[in-house]
Amino acid sequence: MRHGGAAYGIFLDNTYRTNFDFGKESRDFYSFGADGGELDYYFFYGPDPKRVIQDFTTLVGRSPLPPLPRPGFAKLPVSSENARFRPMSFISTSIISRTIVLSPLIANGSPTLKGW
Repeated sequence: MRHGGAAYGIFLDNTYRTNFDFGKESRDFYSFGADGGELDYYFFYGPDPKRVIQDFTTLVGRSPLPPLPRPGFAKLPVSSENARFRPMSFISTSIISRTIVLSPLIANGSPTLKGW
């Protein structure tokens, strides 16, 4: 939240139902609480939002970023007419060893329709 140009955050560490009131009842004060358990909370002062997030993730831990999305590789059906294809296990192993996203690898032995 920003108040008077400064950023801050509040982390309420409680497993019970919690409630936060950021100006609904009164614009003069904020409140928070829980229906039970301990009232363990952490206050993070910025002065900017980036610093608030940095301090929060220092406390609770940081998740690794997922890999960047990239186009996958689709292997189409293999026909019995095309005998030059290598075994599918070789193809999948070589694709994965090169860290190419494989989505999907389709291997069926049905013949292809000519003219399509």
